[in-house]
Amino acid sequence: MDFTTVSILKIPTEQVWETMLNHLPDIAEGVAELKTINVIDRIQLPNNTNTVISIWTASPQLPSFVIKYIKPDMLIWTDTAVWNTADKIINWKIKSHYFENAMQCEGTTEFISALGGKGCRLTFSGSLHIDATHILPGIGMLDKTISKSIEGILAQLIPSNFRKLSGSIEKYVQ
Repeated sequence: MDFTTVSILKIPTEQVWETMLNHLPDIAEGVAELKTINVIDRIQLPNNTNTVISIWTASPQLPSFVIKYIKPDMLIWTDTAVWNTADKIINWKIKSHYFENAMQCEGTTEFISALGGKGCRLTFSGSLHIDATHILPGIGMLDKTISKSIEGILAQLIPSNFRKLSGSIEKYVQ
């Protein structure tokens, strides 16, 4: 399932880029649905890119039928993000700690100058695929229905949390 969301910030693109690259764990403190972001590795490459590997822990409010299958403490993942400074694009891929074989999620975050150079347009897009047979083995015919339901909810939560994170950037900078 694909998702996309756009946020417009009243902060210049370069400042948003530098703030996210260097202070994302601090910014996340302003988002209730994100418990922590811990940067575990940062690799600067010669072609003006940085690879940042982080462990994210989420604490979202999940619908009751989802909580039957996915407990909030299972929402921990490793995010591998390649930050291309020249193009102002992050290519990211997340790997769930609990559902490694059941979930694939990857995408991009694009930073574009907006508001006459005084702002930044963030476009966050990606794809999410859940295979419930790895979460609930033996559910048979219901696996596709449950997979699509969980995918749908998470495909709404992910961009929603990004919008909240974007709002937290503005508060952090001010």
